[in-house]
Amino acid sequence: MEAICLLIFVGSSALYIRYLLWRGAGTTQSDKDRIRLQEGIQLLEKRLYKEAFAYFNSILQKEPRCALALASRARCYLMQGDWLHVITDCNKAASLDHCLDSIYLDKGIALVHLGEMKDAFVQFDKAVWYFNVNATPNADAYRWRGITRLKLGDYTKAEQDFRKAINLGDENAAYFLSMRGDSMDTIEIDS
Repeated sequence: MEAICLLIFVGSSALYIRYLLWRGAGTTQSDKDRIRLQEGIQLLEKRLYKEAFAYFNSILQKEPRCALALASRARCYLMQGDWLHVITDCNKAASLDHCLDSIYLDKGIALVHLGEMKDAFVQFDKAVWYFNVNATPNADAYRWRGITRLKLGDYTKAEQDFRKAINLGDENAAYFLSMRGDSMDTIEIDS
């Protein structure tokens, strides 16, 4: 009797799990939006930033609370060098979905360009954490965190970040890693 109850329980649990997967349970709104907004995401990937900006701007006129569209428009602002709009859109996106890893990277880069190294470091630290939580470690996040650590004088940890970025395939981090001593204080930042 116990064996029969156990089989019924296991069988019904398996069916319920299949139903949840079919229904999309466990999928975030941003995951669903990533599929729905594929056209704009492809424009970003092709570096067609003006077209991507227009696409995401039109989405946000209809859906102002779409976190992924805000994060994507922030990336467009980043490529245009509009640092304050990057920060504004990243803040709005984070208030809607704090797990979007790219918002912390983009906001951090904008803060670096505004000279706010301590605040930028906090954003890059979050970016590294969220990229890792989402199982997609990001070399750019490590490199930028390393750059801010250099600017803040923490050479040992900066070196660790650059090594992690290099291990993830970032050739730019090798340049920073090759710098020693006083030359580290004169780093020029390019996005």
